[in-house]
Amino acid sequence: MVSFNDDGDLIFRALADKSRRELLDRIHGRAGQSLNELCQGLAMTRPAVAKHLRILEEANLVSFQRRGREKLHYLNPVPINDIAERWIGKFERPRLRALSDLKESLEVAPAKEVFAGANKVERKPTMAESRFHYVTYIRAAPDKVWEALTSAEMMKSYFFGLRFEAELKTGGSWRRLSPDGALLTEGEILEFNPPSRLVMSWRNAEPEKKAEGFSRCVMDLAPAGAATKLTVTQSIGVENSKLIEAVAQAWPEVMSNLKSYLESGEVTLTIPSR
Repeated sequence: MVSFNDDGDLIFRALADKSRRELLDRIHGRAGQSLNELCQGLAMTRPAVAKHLRILEEANLVSFQRRGREKLHYLNPVPINDIAERWIGKFERPRLRALSDLKESLEVAPAKEVFAGANKVERKPTMAESRFHYVTYIRAAPDKVWEALTSAEMMKSYFFGLRFEAELKTGGSWRRLSPDGALLTEGEILEFNPPSRLVMSWRNAEPEKKAEGFSRCVMDLAPAGAATKLTVTQSIGVENSKLIEAVAQAWPEVMSNLKSYLESGEVTLTIPSR
């Protein structure tokens, strides 16, 4: 059961163990690994690794998707981002980001995959695809979360004032517009199953990203006690996708605002951090 303790006790306890931090690093390095894959090369038994993963899941630091009998594990950066939002003010954040960029530019490191903020842009080695995936928990009923995800009026409150137009049905079109009416994103609603599943095709209007074509965005909602578990997965059949790199920075900010909006009536960010 996920704790919503403001002190983040579960999160800090989970991060306090070196072995669990190593597992997070492994998942961060390559998302979607099974238990067997995560056990390889570790000086731990399989049951021990499974126990550590359960603790990370309970702290909402790791999420998973099932593939047959296997569980594929993904890093969920939202709780750590929430902690950062709590203790790192908007004035400190640009200075810390500048120091981080300087540190990275001075270090000599081997070739690595591209990351967007705290969120991994997953590269599939066997096919041309980029994918973003994370899970968050919101203290609201699924129908309330669903309403916020599909209501144009509510969306303006937490989505930085952007306009949303849609035919709310399977096969309907949708568009997201800037406050002055410029087209930002567009697509088609592929699945519309209130209040549990929303699937959309998604194309960015910016020329470089538009050239990549349509991505697929899936939002799954499920009851979780007094909360709703919201899982967002966005993917596109393009390697090193500029679109996925962009949404991997944008989604956590939008969902942080959504969570704050539904839980307190306020938003965390009034403008995007970028």
